[in-house]
Amino acid sequence: MPRKSHDIFLSYARTDRERVKPIVEELRKQGWSVWWDRDIPHGMDFAEFIEEKLRLSKIIVAIWSEHSIKSRWVKTEANEGLEQNSLVPARIDEVISPLAFKLVHTADLVGWQPGKQHAEWNNFLGSIQELLEKKGSAARLLEEEEEWSKIGSNGTIDSYRIFLQKFPNGKYSGEAKMRISFLEEQNSWLTARKENTAYSYFRYTKQYPQGRYLQQANDSIHELEREEDSLWAKAENVANKTAFETYLKKYPSGRYKDVAGKRLQQISKVTEESLHWEAASKKDNISSYKLYLKAFPEGRYATQAQKKIKDKQEELVYEPLPPPLKSTDSGYLYKPELGKNRKKGQLSIKVGIVDDRVPKLFGILSLFLALYLFVAFTSYLFTWMEDQSYVLQFSWSLLLGNYEMANWLGRLGALISNLFFYWGFGLPSYIFIVILVTVGLGLIRRSPISSFWPKLRFWLLILLMASIFLGVVAGRAKFPWGGAFGHSVSMWMVSNIGTIGIIAFFTLALIGILVWNLNPNFNELTLRSSKKKGE
Repeated sequence: MPRKSHDIFLSYARTDRERVKPIVEELRKQGWSVWWDRDIPHGMDFAEFIEEKLRLSKIIVAIWSEHSIKSRWVKTEANEGLEQNSLVPARIDEVISPLAFKLVHTADLVGWQPGKQHAEWNNFLGSIQELLEKKGSAARLLEEEEEWSKIGSNGTIDSYRIFLQKFPNGKYSGEAKMRISFLEEQNSWLTARKENTAYSYFRYTKQYPQGRYLQQANDSIHELEREEDSLWAKAENVANKTAFETYLKKYPSGRYKDVAGKRLQQISKVTEESLHWEAASKKDNISSYKLYLKAFPEGRYATQAQKKIKDKQEELVYEPLPPPLKSTDSGYLYKPELGKNRKKGQLSIKVGIVDDRVPKLFGILSLFLALYLFVAFTSYLFTWMEDQSYVLQFSWSLLLGNYEMANWLGRLGALISNLFFYWGFGLPSYIFIVILVTVGLGLIRRSPISSFWPKLRFWLLILLMASIFLGVVAGRAKFPWGGAFGHSVSMWMVSNIGTIGIIAFFTLALIGILVWNLNPNFNELTLRSSKKKGE
């Protein structure tokens, strides 16, 4: 059976019932619910019953009279109102309030009669009205408590919203809003986990920048972007229809979806062009090549088609390059006299490399490239975040358009350094500079390749091992320490041989490198030990 609440609990002495009855009627006329009946249901404890009614009432009105100031029950009930700041006392006899209530203003209703003007009566009603407004409606509070107890902490977003519509400023409105926020964030996170794409996690971070799953979302974004970049790099490397379709199937909303779509269109166009070129080449006449040029005036084979047409028209016969007569230190020496006996209309080609200046020029070029890469790479360490949004999706328009790059060597420097660091081997790409310097100095000094080939082989091995090592220890970092190569290989190694296996692999690799380069004589060490024992 639902509990009935009241606005006012009227505390009075039972002997004053008839005198108090008009006060109750007037209070009810004001629209307030009043409990004042001292009769209790059979079988209930009087104290428990009174205590429940006190708790379900908003304020307590104590009526002091000659009888009530002596009543233990009235004093107890009035004291409850005093402790709850909900007491409005009034007197109907010329009596002094009990000691505990002397500091509380008491309305003087001595001589009051219903329907007649009484200044103190209006003040009495005003005090009740003011206190009720502060405390709110008891019935409303009880209704809110019952509604909240039904929902509790296991409600849904809709149930909490309905509660807030009904009790927008209620006792539990703040907690209801917190529950809605909690559940909305949880649903957003579950949706992101279900989609499991970089965009879904990015959407969560934007919606909840201080969310509970922010760190997990950022880690997932980084990992998925790495996986997406790796798959895209493979697609770009293979550059066929299947590779781009595989990427779009896995990342339909990926960062490279537009580029992948363009690549597929280009591949479709190239396939059609290849069929036309194959047909023209099979016929091998001027008309077939002209038909190809008409369909694809700027096609991949346009230059070849124009050359074929010109060759067919002029009917030129090219003389093949004669074999070398003898070799020199700097290359091959050809005799120009071999072209003297050509027939009219024939074309002869003279080739001669007779000095050692060419390798020196290539050596200087190698050193220049090393210096260029050093400046570009070093700049990349400081400017990679500013340029990444441009260079990550390569397009020739980057070189031809008006783009401002932060790299010290401009757009080309940004593209080249991103190619080596992001798509290549990361920080160990500096080893390419060492290789270029080694090759350049070797060419300038006219050293044979066999003299510096072991160094090149050693540095290439260090390049691969360092890239993989950095991919293992810094794979989750934003900066591409190990590049795409190091990240891909480290992920494969972690999934196949585990952390202990990786430690064993690098330990074995280090020992192998030391043995290969130092070539220690273990037998000699054993012999020396044996000699000492013999002595």
